[in-house]
Amino acid sequence: MKIVVLNGAKVNYDGLAGYDSLGEEVVCYDASTPEQYAERAEGAKVLVSKELPMNADSIRALPDCVKLICEAGTGYNNIDLAACKEKGIKVANVPAYSTDRVAQTAVMMLLNLSSEMGKQIRALEKGDRSNFTKFLGVSHTEVNGKTLGVVGAGNIGGKVIEIAKALGMNILVYTRTPKDFGPGTKNVTLEELLKESDYVVSPDTATTYRLYGDYRARPICPNVVEVKILPFTVPVAKMRVAPRILNASNLSF
Repeated sequence: MKIVVLNGAKVNYDGLAGYDSLGEEVVCYDASTPEQYAERAEGAKVLVSKELPMNADSIRALPDCVKLICEAGTGYNNIDLAACKEKGIKVANVPAYSTDRVAQTAVMMLLNLSSEMGKQIRALEKGDRSNFTKFLGVSHTEVNGKTLGVVGAGNIGGKVIEIAKALGMNILVYTRTPKDFGPGTKNVTLEELLKESDYVVSPDTATTYRLYGDYRARPICPNVVEVKILPFTVPVAKMRVAPRILNASNLSF
């Protein structure tokens, strides 16, 4: 069985990936453009990629021998699933390889925002220590007692809930399949979550954007801060569901 890795350098940045172990016949390209997918997939049953944009046209152009696309990561919103279904191609991902790290990063961003850490770091870089001598001029908000809204409570969302509860936060959850996360958590509608949350974490997927679309013009908690926790494929500011929406480009650590 022939396996083609379309952009192996994306994962194999340290040269330790060992793609040869995937099968007897593995062809690995460091990078591929959408115009090259079909040609490079000739004779292959499996394609492996990492965050490559694969729209409907590029998927329909694939040879019929392709039966499986493996996304070498958790998020798969870069792949047109409807086109894959239409062509009889299955899609697989790696849902739990970095659950702890991504959840910890989401909470790290939340804490960074609540303490204006970026502003503090920039001041210290300039030798300005006035924040420590003038009554903490940089605003700081303790997160204990605050409400965190979690949109999507899968592996990563569940781990975020676990960490946030340890910080003393109240948790509101909007998820496709409601479940009991124990004391301090409550399953709610998306509208309730957006109205009542001080902070919101959510996966950055096309489904999430469609969900938020209906709430763009509705009132929500005036100080809500949103933290995205999966690949930043679309500028978060475009959603306009809150007065303060921040994405990776304007967070400082």
